[in-house]
Amino acid sequence: MVVHENKEGFDKLNKNRLLTSIATSSLLAVTIGTTLKSELER
Repeated sequence: MVVHENKEGFDKLNKNRLLTSIATSSLLAVTIGTTLKSELER
């Protein structure tokens, strides 16, 4: 019973970590894109 609950918590933690990674990657991509765009416009 306890093992099953730990596994659900672990899956939730992995899902949150994955979402955080995706959000960070998206933010980084937008930042790089904006920087490149402003460099090209100079």
